[in-house]
Amino acid sequence: MPDTLYAHPISQGSRSCLWFLDFKGDTTTVRRIVKMEEGEHKSPEHVAKFPAGQVPGFEMEDGFCFAESAAILKHLSKGVEEVAPKDAKEEARVNEYIGKHLSEVRNITLKMVLPFVIMKDEELGRKGYKEVTPVLQRYDSVLSRQSHIACNHLTIADFLFATEVDQLDLFDPAYLEPFPHIKKYLESLQDVPGYKACIDGCKAAIAGAEGGGN
Repeated sequence: MPDTLYAHPISQGSRSCLWFLDFKGDTTTVRRIVKMEEGEHKSPEHVAKFPAGQVPGFEMEDGFCFAESAAILKHLSKGVEEVAPKDAKEEARVNEYIGKHLSEVRNITLKMVLPFVIMKDEELGRKGYKEVTPVLQRYDSVLSRQSHIACNHLTIADFLFATEVDQLDLFDPAYLEPFPHIKKYLESLQDVPGYKACIDGCKAAIAGAEGGGN
């Protein structure tokens, strides 16, 4: 069985991995869309491979399975020089961002996307926006000094960050107005292979969730 990515485009982590596969021109890895709207991610078959019952997950051709988008991106990016850190300092910055992504940036989904899209609670979503604003301010400042999140070129940190933050623009462009450097950064990614398809997948997934999956 070929390498297989288990994913769903409404999942930020899934989108980062789907985008990376397109970016590197990978035509051999199977993209297996897990029907989360039908609870497939909690099925015995899926949980047997990925005990947390989440996406994304990755199954290697020998049957070895592992999860977490950062771990999958590290695996997929091996040998891809375009996104490789150029020295130990850049590698440290990439790893530093990965740690902060899980503890800080992921709150955009947890505190905004889930309330707005899944829970249909606009008040809670607006409260979440206020809570994540200091994080966005810090990264806007970072992007005022350098072209990308970890350093001055594309790395896997950008695949994680961009797929989290671009959701705000899809909900309401006004959410990103206070952060001009993040807006400019996202615009600069438009020509990166696979990014536009990633955005389209996000739009379709959000529309499907808001419409009850229909």
